[in-house]
Amino acid sequence: MDPEKYEDILYDNRFLRWSARILGALEIAFLIYLAYDQLFRGMIDKGFSALIPLIGGQYFLAITLTINFIGLVIAYWKEGLSGGISLISLIVLFIGWSDFHVTFILGMGVVSLPSVLYVAYGLRVYLALKTAKTEHGV
Repeated sequence: MDPEKYEDILYDNRFLRWSARILGALEIAFLIYLAYDQLFRGMIDKGFSALIPLIGGQYFLAITLTINFIGLVIAYWKEGLSGGISLISLIVLFIGWSDFHVTFILGMGVVSLPSVLYVAYGLRVYLALKTAKTEHGV
């Protein structure tokens, strides 16, 4: 496949990628603020011994949100794979969470939107590349 065809495929899917990047950047900023607010500000006030109680025993929440954060950061370079990692961590959080409310379900839908867009972008590009390769007989 020639580079022009590859660039055309990426250009055709640019809306998905940039929507995911903008929403992902907003989510990354929110997660950084949340980490600052919960961990660092408490450590400044009470010292390092306050780290464990600040999480409030929500280790499951902290681990899944950390994996989500890492997935969203890496998704700027590897959209499909990292979007999948981020989406899987949010699915695990959704399944493993014990307290379901309407606000939790709606919040999970909003938070998972960048991950879903990254996965959709990765799948669309993959399928378009596969189709283009079979059309050219490569």
